[in-house]
Amino acid sequence: VDTARLRGNRQYTRDTSANSEIDREDKTGSQVINEITTKVGGVGTVNYLTNNLEYAQRIENGSSRQAPRGMVRTNFVRIQRIIKQVAAGNQV
Repeated sequence: VDTARLRGNRQYTRDTSANSEIDREDKTGSQVINEITTKVGGVGTVNYLTNNLEYAQRIENGSSRQAPRGMVRTNFVRIQRIIKQVAAGNQV
């Protein structure tokens, strides 16, 4: 993480995706995590996690030596697995 600008530009919104960059650096990711956990909507809500930095997609698609398998997509797979386990445990 050079400037932490990539992490800081992850924006959580509901119903429509963010369409601009923001000026935030978040080296640990804690600001973004806090934003998501306090604002995330439940069943029936469309939640977006957007990063509009010019280079975000290149990094996500493997151009980074630090994260060659991407960042968001690896966690998305993990989150999907957790949701399926919880749903199965609750017979949903």
